[in-house]
Amino acid sequence: MSRREARLQRDGNSLHLRITRELVVALGINREDPRVTLELRDGALVVRAAGVDAPGEVPPKEAVTPSYRAMLVALRDHGPLRAVEVAAQTGFERPSVSAALSLLGRVGLTSRAGDRWQLAPGAERWLVAEPRTAPTPALVAARADSPRPFRDRLAAALDATPRTAVELAQALGVDRTQVHHAMKALEAAGVAVAVPGRPVRWRRP
Repeated sequence: MSRREARLQRDGNSLHLRITRELVVALGINREDPRVTLELRDGALVVRAAGVDAPGEVPPKEAVTPSYRAMLVALRDHGPLRAVEVAAQTGFERPSVSAALSLLGRVGLTSRAGDRWQLAPGAERWLVAEPRTAPTPALVAARADSPRPFRDRLAAALDATPRTAVELAQALGVDRTQVHHAMKALEAAGVAVAVPGRPVRWRRP
């Protein structure tokens, strides 16, 4: 445990061990029940959260930032979710949620399939101390307005005229990268036919 992660402070005849937020998460300490067990082992002080199977390693900084953490909890409890649904559950603005989910994806905490986000494998271990959440009324309303699954909408947009990923993305108002990956899946399922060329185009079979 480095000085950057923990430090001792004297308070009269007592010593207080102060640890960073990162270590609080790594230890799985629940803010509502912050009990820990202490054990002196081979000259080292071992700290464990009472009754929690914590990951035992320091998490990435994004996993302990309160706003990012709220989004990760929303995905854990209610995902996969669209960015607008994460915004509804957390109360954050949609543009900031979209940017945050992309950042969390780059550091390996979230993954995206079509227009929906979910926790990446292994990310849930940083949330062991977080209580489960119920869907907010805003999330329930956002889900009621949810369009058809992305691939279904993309398949419905195909016709006999071959179109590029850029053209299909513009028609659906989504990112070109989403379309490209989804078209590969539709092609493999026999729902779309790729027309060779640069750039490649797709049409209905």
